[in-house]
Amino acid sequence: MKIEIGKTDGTRRIITLSAEASEVAAMRRRAIDEVRKLAKIPGFRPGKAPDVLILQRQKDVVDRKFRSILREQALRHVNFFHGGGNILAIVDVEIPEVAIDEALVISIAIDVSPEFELPDYNHIPLPTLVEPEVSNWEIDEQLREVGNDKDVKKLQENARAEIYRQKMFERIKKCQDAILEFLCASVDFPLPESIVRANAIALLEQNIRKMDMHISDEAELEEALNLYISEARRSLKVDFILEAIAKKEAITITSNDLVVYLFTQAGVSDVSPEVLLRKIKKDEKLLRKVHKDCLAYKVIITLLERNSHQKTPIPTPDDASFPAEEEESISMLVPKQKLRRSDDTTSKFARPCLDSCDCREARNESRLSCTPNVSPADSSDESNDVSAAKQF
Repeated sequence: MKIEIGKTDGTRRIITLSAEASEVAAMRRRAIDEVRKLAKIPGFRPGKAPDVLILQRQKDVVDRKFRSILREQALRHVNFFHGGGNILAIVDVEIPEVAIDEALVISIAIDVSPEFELPDYNHIPLPTLVEPEVSNWEIDEQLREVGNDKDVKKLQENARAEIYRQKMFERIKKCQDAILEFLCASVDFPLPESIVRANAIALLEQNIRKMDMHISDEAELEEALNLYISEARRSLKVDFILEAIAKKEAITITSNDLVVYLFTQAGVSDVSPEVLLRKIKKDEKLLRKVHKDCLAYKVIITLLERNSHQKTPIPTPDDASFPAEEEESISMLVPKQKLRRSDDTTSKFARPCLDSCDCREARNESRLSCTPNVSPADSSDESNDVSAAKQF
């Protein structure tokens, strides 16, 4: 196949693949042979029926298999041509009807990673990060509902530590907001609209479930969706910037980062760290979110320490540890560092997807419609998902 790439606005690319008539015939032959293996034709053993009977009795199946093969080969050529590095989503694949002996032109719309220069993130104006103080009055208020207990001193120590962590998180949150605001205002670049829209739909779906909303038609969907577009756009922009900083600063995730994350999340969700760990082990999509959150938080802490010129005491639960056997399993969850091409700009926050967006026919069946299917990890047997993660 011959391949040509046309650049449109922003991150959208239109790829045109041209197949010779001989290539089309070969793919048609492959489709017939694959259908023949499973076709049950009276008077013939499986895999032995002649072409003419296969085409007479299984024509629709052959046509679907032929288009599937065309799509598979086209996406494989696109992946090879790009090196798989900066493709974020397959937005559309147009395969025209074609005769057996005709050449074919396939058009594929993709979204790629944006290119931008990082701003100077070593001179970010921040509010002063003062280590919090905990008063005896605050401890008494925390223990008011606890009642009498023999080990009052232990309760007071625990209450002091918890109040300190809460106050420290509040201070870090203010600095984080200042950092993100500075980064977003200091650089501008086009965003992949397919992922912006997919993330906005994900936000909308969350609120539909929470508020038991009902959307009756396309116009109402678009009106509701517009409320989340700006939030999704800013969140995705932050993701790309933090990913670029993490890559430039060689910031990676360690087992200790995952342990701290699990205990911190357990503290705000009333779920034990052990239960969270079991969930993460079973859910690959959740594990990717944990990786993204941990990496983003490490970037924020790095920028906070560098711009405040002081070591940031990260508020970690005193008992943040697992048994030895669990610690070993956590180390297996740390993302492996792979060798990457020099031009590989793949985002950990918006992963490449080579076949996660179904063609126009499948997209028309989407529950909220009119969006590429860029989120589910199991949307294709041969691809990774595009989990353009929302702001942590």
